[in-house]
Amino acid sequence: MRSLLPAYLVLCFTTATLIGQQQDVVLSVNGTKPVVRSYDSRLAENAKHMELSISLDREVYLPREIPEITIRIKNPTIDALMIPLPLNRSTTGLLHQYKWPTGRFAPSNEHWVRPEFATDTPTTKIQAGEAMEFSFLSDKDSLNDVIVRSAPDEPNEYRWSLVYLGASPAPSANYRVMHGTSLERVINVSASTAGAERRKVVVIKTALEDFAIGVSRELSLPADETHTISRPYTGNGSFTPFRRIATSKHAIKELEAHLNASDQIVVRWVDVADLQKEVVLNQELKILSEK
Repeated sequence: MRSLLPAYLVLCFTTATLIGQQQDVVLSVNGTKPVVRSYDSRLAENAKHMELSISLDREVYLPREIPEITIRIKNPTIDALMIPLPLNRSTTGLLHQYKWPTGRFAPSNEHWVRPEFATDTPTTKIQAGEAMEFSFLSDKDSLNDVIVRSAPDEPNEYRWSLVYLGASPAPSANYRVMHGTSLERVINVSASTAGAERRKVVVIKTALEDFAIGVSRELSLPADETHTISRPYTGNGSFTPFRRIATSKHAIKELEAHLNASDQIVVRWVDVADLQKEVVLNQELKILSEK
């Protein structure tokens, strides 16, 4: 009996350590309707120890421009921990909010990406003191390819808030939307292979008197290779979301774009100061190289 008792105690301890119980977690931001999800208690507890932040690639966007969102997770403890992997619909929620004239930010439930039930929650190990970063484009992200949203048409101040397995307070990042003074140019991306997704390159003069160069999915506007399109740019249904690839201080003199043999988008331009630039993107609008 004396030899069996210690073994029994060790077995119980090991089982309790490896198998956590299910724990309900309430997910909510700024008064949104709470979402209750059930998670492994160890993952929920480990997530509470993480330091979280969310950031955007710029502070001011044009209407329909696609923000790049970066989520940063740091483990401030002295232990390596298993944590839920972010950017997954079972662990992550994103809430888009707009600023009222009173200065208060109000949630908009139609832009609330709610975490789903956590069946087989994906996990990753984060070492003591380690920081991880995860970046994605907001119009088509890795949250089960759910379209979150691009920047709205209406000039205002907005906010993205992050819900990560009930961590509180939810970190957030603010941004502003401004109209462009004119849509300068729209050109087709010439396809090298049949069936490639249709793209267009746009040049927009901003209210800051510089020029944004972006790549968009198909637009309702016709392409014009040679003439400036002089009209205000307000989003206003003319564009599918576009990714800004550069900002030029000078007007664009020459602009060319095509798909290479790898179906990557190659955009080249020369501004009026004779500065030349080239950017290569993949079909998901991720920038691969710049020169």
